[in-house]
Amino acid sequence: MTSRKSILPLLFLSLLIILTTTGCGAGKTPEWVARRWMTNITKYAREDVLDDTCAAKQEEVTAVLDNYEETIISNGLDVDTFKAKTDISTVEFEVLSQTEDTTTLSVTGIYVTTINNNPNTTEMDEVWKMVMEDGAWHWCGDAEISQ
Repeated sequence: MTSRKSILPLLFLSLLIILTTTGCGAGKTPEWVARRWMTNITKYAREDVLDDTCAAKQEEVTAVLDNYEETIISNGLDVDTFKAKTDISTVEFEVLSQTEDTTTLSVTGIYVTTINNNPNTTEMDEVWKMVMEDGAWHWCGDAEISQ
C-alpha cells in the first residue's frame, strides 16, 4: 500500500505566497500608505490622495487640492493633463509609535518634484499621524507630539 501525502499544506503555502506578493493584505503598512499618499499629493492625483486620507482630514485636503487646481489653471495649464514627476526615494518613513488603530511616523529627507522640466527640491522633517479606518491605513495630518 502506497502512502500519499496530503497536498493541503502545499496549497496553503501557495495561497499564502500569492496573497503576500499580490498586495492582498501585504505591503499596506502605515509607512507604505504614507509613501503612496506623499507621492500622490505631490503629483496632484486628487482621487488617490483622498482615498488615502482619513475622514477627519477630507475637507482640509480637498481645499488644498482645490487650491492646487486653481494654481494650475491660473498658470495656463490643463488640470486633466497636468503631470508632475516626484522622486521621494530618499525620504524615510520611520514608525515612532503604533497601536492597533494609530501610528505616528517620522517623515524625513529630501524629495524632488519636477514640473515642466523644472525640478523643485523640498526638505521634509515632519511627524505624521496614520489611522486605521475601514480596515485600511489613512494619512491623518501632522501628529501632536507631547514635549
